[in-house]
Amino acid sequence: MYDNHKYSKLVFYLEACESGSMFNKLLPKNINIFATTASNPTESSYACYYDSKRQTYLVQQEYGDLSIGNLPLTQFQGSKNSFHQLIGGDEVTPAVFTTVDSGDVPIHVLKNRIQATTDPEDKKL
Repeated sequence: MYDNHKYSKLVFYLEACESGSMFNKLLPKNINIFATTASNPTESSYACYYDSKRQTYLVQQEYGDLSIGNLPLTQFQGSKNSFHQLIGGDEVTPAVFTTVDSGDVPIHVLKNRIQATTDPEDKKL
């Protein structure tokens, strides 16, 4: 992707035990990629420090181009004449994003299935 100019700067955040193993000694520092992980390659993940502004614990294990980690988040979120896509096979479909409280996901999945059905018996649900 770097050689084909598919991104300007790329950030990965991986939260899992031993998540540093995905990048340690594998991610070059000269391809505009910054990765931060929840742990090093051989340990379980831990919350490293409490951020009172965000009122949460944050982690810090960094790989790749570390200078990218100092850039504001706005450099990586939002749209700049782009749109989100879901890619499946040769087909590209624009994605529709809606936010749902994670505790309500099972209910919304059922609602969507009921709305999509053509079976009159299922519609009664």
